[in-house]
Amino acid sequence: MTHATWDNPEAFSRALRLPHWRKTFTKVIAHDLETFNFMSFRSVNLTQKQEQVWGFKDPRSSITLPIWLDIFPNAKVINIIREGNAVASSLLQRGKNSQERNKIPSLVSLEPALSLDLWAEYVMTANQNCSILSGEKYLELKYEILLESPEATIRQIINFLKIDVNQEIVNNAVSRVKRPNNPVVKVEDISVTARTALDYYGYND
Repeated sequence: MTHATWDNPEAFSRALRLPHWRKTFTKVIAHDLETFNFMSFRSVNLTQKQEQVWGFKDPRSSITLPIWLDIFPNAKVINIIREGNAVASSLLQRGKNSQERNKIPSLVSLEPALSLDLWAEYVMTANQNCSILSGEKYLELKYEILLESPEATIRQIINFLKIDVNQEIVNNAVSRVKRPNNPVVKVEDISVTARTALDYYGYND
């Protein structure tokens, strides 16, 4: 509807500020959530009509979170923040991979400064969208801490969600935490917006 994309989300953010569009988006997505495929994804028992704890990971939720909260007002949000230069480096690798597959990459994934600006837009929009959530519904974590102390971080998440998990499941989750192999390229041409976001989250070395 807004022609927004993952690498150019501003149009969607602007539309969300308009009550009519926000209501329209919510109605469309809420309708889609009633499909059989999505209920299966949510692990809904279609016979007993009982729902298990479920969740999803999508960076675009930083932008679309207000709609998800309209649909699921009791949702719990876990916001995992990764250092901006590392994200920019990952996007650059993504652009390189696209070129190797003879696909047209996003301009953002070709230019480090644009990648860092996009990261700043995502993390600061998420910060604003999450500001309305209470401590019982919001957990903010650093990606780097997850890598350094995976079990402690995973247990923090388990406690936040108030779910019972045995040690085998914890061990399995810890084993899935892998350090990225891509080298981090430090962006030299940093905008004021990106610098503000880096400073805000303590990534100012």
